[in-house]
Amino acid sequence: MTLANYILRIYVYLKIFLYIIKIIFKTLYVFLKILVYYLYITIQWYTVVYKTKKYLEEASIPDSGKIKYDVVGRRPSIRRLYKLFKDNVDEWI
Repeated sequence: MTLANYILRIYVYLKIFLYIIKIIFKTLYVFLKILVYYLYITIQWYTVVYKTKKYLEEASIPDSGKIKYDVVGRRPSIRRLYKLFKDNVDEWI
């Protein structure tokens, strides 16, 4: 084999290696984006729950245990929180 063939082979291997590295970093980037978004949503949820419970305590209204985790441990949906406020807002005022 000539020197040109060795150089060409090294060039092709390098291109393949860089392509694989590029795919790995793009995958990590997407994964980290999803993780940060999930953490942001989780922090927002805990803020809503904390402020809601604080508001209920200041207003001396027991929350009757309606704001809590599901049995499986998932966060309740914002829809349920909205329904809780909508159902009880008249009696709170």
